[in-house]
Amino acid sequence: MSRWLRRRDWLNKIICGDCLAILPQLPDECIDIIATDSPYGIGIFNEGWDKSVPSVQVWKECFRVSKLGAFGFFMSSARQDVLAQMIVNLQSAGFIMRQTSLYWLYHTGFSKAYNISKAIDRRLGVKQDVIGTKMQGGPKFRIAQKKVDNGGFNDPKRTSYEITKPTSELAKAYAGAYSNYSPKPSLEVTLVTMKPKSERTSIDQVLANGKGATWLSDCVIPCEGHSRLAADVLVSDDALGEASRYYSLDAWWNELELPENVRKALPFLDVPKPGKAERNTGLKKSEQFGHITQKPVKLFSYILTLASRPGDILLDPYVGSGTSTVAAKILHRNYVGIDINPEYCARARRRLRALSKF
Repeated sequence: MSRWLRRRDWLNKIICGDCLAILPQLPDECIDIIATDSPYGIGIFNEGWDKSVPSVQVWKECFRVSKLGAFGFFMSSARQDVLAQMIVNLQSAGFIMRQTSLYWLYHTGFSKAYNISKAIDRRLGVKQDVIGTKMQGGPKFRIAQKKVDNGGFNDPKRTSYEITKPTSELAKAYAGAYSNYSPKPSLEVTLVTMKPKSERTSIDQVLANGKGATWLSDCVIPCEGHSRLAADVLVSDDALGEASRYYSLDAWWNELELPENVRKALPFLDVPKPGKAERNTGLKKSEQFGHITQKPVKLFSYILTLASRPGDILLDPYVGSGTSTVAAKILHRNYVGIDINPEYCARARRRLRALSKF
């Protein structure tokens, strides 16, 4: 048994290492809630860690350390193959999948599809006519500047790209066509699980260990002087236009009771995807732009409010740059964050230390 486990030093720590090596060292049924943005298995920017979804073995360890009746929240791409594999793996590990997923909508995604007509002209050796230029940017592209160089529309090394029109007759016939069905993503799925209860009913489980219930009343969406009970959709930055007010994560966050010093420490949360300030808080200049798939603190705060109470322990076995643990800290939850990447672990610790100054 490791020294940090004997001293219970795993609590409120970012632990650097393979979660399959770290998790077996945690005691049985010590975790109140799991919330994690694990690898999606879509190979984003050719990152090696994103080639596949986590294995059944990882989720079995998460299952073991979860308390009876505890909930888990596992973020996933909406792409059908990886979403299906995530569900199968979680169910194979023992989690009950008879819950409703939570869907987060935003409008800052980008498509990975490539232009068929451009590909045809390129194959024919024909240069397309340039009819304009469009700028390309954003944190995701800057984070990945040194990771991909494919010369394509989504090449993060490029700060701009040319707008062209087909030249060959064959390319003209396929103008407007793109590879497969890879639309601009505007939705991400959070799979909701529960460890089987030890008691016969939910009431008995709540009375036994406080688990098996979600705090829906704490997650109502304020709307025009009224409150709407939590739905299975959350919307950031008016992504649904007029209807956004019924599902607004931003409106919920604005009504959340937080100390003023915490609000002042997190003034950058008025964006759907994490902006530059949120990514970089507490980081050195050389570390800026955070994690390539970083989620907003608001989203993790909503999840923690929904399925945990102050003093509960959060587990995030793929903690990345620590957003889940930042949310846990501001909501007075304990946490254990694990990540295999020393660089991301260092960033997570810096963000948590920066929050402690306020």
